[in-house]
Amino acid sequence: DNSDSHPADEPKVGWVDGVAILGAVAVVVVTNAINDYEKEKQFRKLNAKKEDRPVKVLRGGLAQQIHIQDVVVGDIMFIEPGDLLNVDCIYVEGHNLRCDESAATGESNPVKKNEYTKGDCIIISGSKVLQGVAK
Repeated sequence: DNSDSHPADEPKVGWVDGVAILGAVAVVVVTNAINDYEKEKQFRKLNAKKEDRPVKVLRGGLAQQIHIQDVVVGDIMFIEPGDLLNVDCIYVEGHNLRCDESAATGESNPVKKNEYTKGDCIIISGSKVLQGVAK
């Protein structure tokens, strides 16, 4: 009993449909992976460029402008409204400093900072300076 409806004298080519579908899926997956990789590469490059910005510091008694990645322990940064801080800082001196720490802590209200002699002098990385000036 031959239940196969395929004539015996013709070659079996039913597998071609399955292989064609698998090939099409493979092409789509590889194309999407390449596109995602390129987008990720561009995103990283853009983020690196955004992060590499100049800041004003006092280093060794000299005021100078350096890139944010070059800031080291002991540098005294000049902080102004609008600055986005990429480092943790200690508020040494200044006046009326308020920061938005929502990116780091989730606190939605501006946080008033005090000089290191008065407590609450830590400025968290990711904070945005809303008002005041400081070192």
